[in-house]
Amino acid sequence: MAQAREHSAVKIRKLNQFFSFGYSVAVLHRARRGDSKEFLIESAESCREGLVEEGFRVSLRVFEKTVGVSIESIKKGKEKEITEHQARDLSDNVEKVVLTINAELEDIPAFSVAEKRYDFRKLFEEIPKLFKSNAFKKLPELARFDFSEAGKCILFERSTASAFHALRATEAVLGAFHVKLIGPVPDKSTWGSLETALKNHTPAVDLAITGQIEHIRKRFRNKTQHPDLRFDIDEAQDLLNVCIDLCNRLSDEL
Repeated sequence: MAQAREHSAVKIRKLNQFFSFGYSVAVLHRARRGDSKEFLIESAESCREGLVEEGFRVSLRVFEKTVGVSIESIKKGKEKEITEHQARDLSDNVEKVVLTINAELEDIPAFSVAEKRYDFRKLFEEIPKLFKSNAFKKLPELARFDFSEAGKCILFERSTASAFHALRATEAVLGAFHVKLIGPVPDKSTWGSLETALKNHTPAVDLAITGQIEHIRKRFRNKTQHPDLRFDIDEAQDLLNVCIDLCNRLSDEL
C-alpha cells in the first residue's frame, strides 16, 4: 500500500512582512496632494503583492476594482505629483480595501510560539539540519516523516505526540540497522526484541550504541505504554535530542 505524503498547511510569516504590507496600505490611505506619483505607484504594487502573498482573495478583487483603477488614472497624468482629486479618490478607495481586509482577518488565525531549545525554523521545516551531514537522507522514509512531525509537535507544544513520533522514527531506524547487520526483522518485533538481538549479535555491537538504545527504552519508551502518563515539553526535547544522536550513529551503517 502506498504511503500518503502529507504537506503542512501551516505557514511561517515574519512579522516584518506584515509591517511592510501595512506601511504600503498606510501610504496609499494617507495620500495627499503633491505626493510623488512614482512612490504611490510603487506602494500600490507592494500592497497588491502583499494581498496575493497573504491570500486575501476578496480584498484583492476589491483592490483591483478600486485602488487599481485609481492608480491607472494616476499613471495617465503627465505630472510627477498627484492632484487633490486624485489623492481623495485614492484614499477613499483604499478605505474600501481596508474594510475588506479587516473582514477577512476575522477568519485568519495567527499563532506565536514560545522559544524552544532548537531554532523554530529547524523544528518546523528544516529537521534534516539537526542531524549530522548526510545522516537524515539515509533514514527510512517513515523515520524521516516521523522526525519531521516530532519537530512540529515540539514547536506547537504537543509534547506527548512528539514523543510518539520520535520513538516511532527511532524504532524504524533500529529496524533498518537490524536488517543491515543481522537480517530481516521478525514479524511482531518490538523495541525490546530488537535491542536483545543487537546485544546478542556476534561480533558485538558497540556498547555505546546498545547502551543508548537501552537508555531510551527505560527512560522514554516504556513510559508510552502507560496511557495515563504524559510527556512535558522538556522531556519531549530531551527525547528528540537523544534519538537524533542515536540515529546519527546508526546512520553510519545504513
